[in-house]
Amino acid sequence: MQGMTHIAIGELGKQLYRQLPENQHPFLRYVSLSLLLMLLVLSHVVLDDLAMSTYHPSNALTDDVFWLVFHAFVAITSIYLLFRFRLSGLFIAAALLPDIDWLARMVDLWPEGSAHGFFRDLPLVNSLSDWLRSHLPDWRLVPFAAGIEVFLLGVFLLLARVLNKSHQVKNSA
Repeated sequence: MQGMTHIAIGELGKQLYRQLPENQHPFLRYVSLSLLLMLLVLSHVVLDDLAMSTYHPSNALTDDVFWLVFHAFVAITSIYLLFRFRLSGLFIAAALLPDIDWLARMVDLWPEGSAHGFFRDLPLVNSLSDWLRSHLPDWRLVPFAAGIEVFLLGVFLLLARVLNKSHQVKNSA
């Protein structure tokens, strides 16, 4: 998936965390936060597996107008979401963590895909990843499939908004 979708999952994670009781014991709150951050990191692998069924060419198609327009949309949306959800940095960072591979590739820190591979190789994640990859259609080169990611982005943002409103109502009472 594109960065914008991982950012939306990070915000959704923050809103889930805000649903915890405020009077929860500090240790339990810390454990809850730690588990949620780990789930956000692992969500990256699942979303990247789902990306097989979205428009996600493995190489830049700089001569393709649709690719250029879609990636301009992705970049603008990602920047907007990072600004809009700037107070969710810890959660967004967790959701984006496996993409540290992109940075590592630029400065040759470790072999390409090592972070993604590390998280994908975890036992339960590996089983889910294998199942998704064997059952989902491969539409990575089908421009129409960009709509699937935009739809998922909308669902994640809507869920985050609903949870945010729920938190505001709960705290105003």
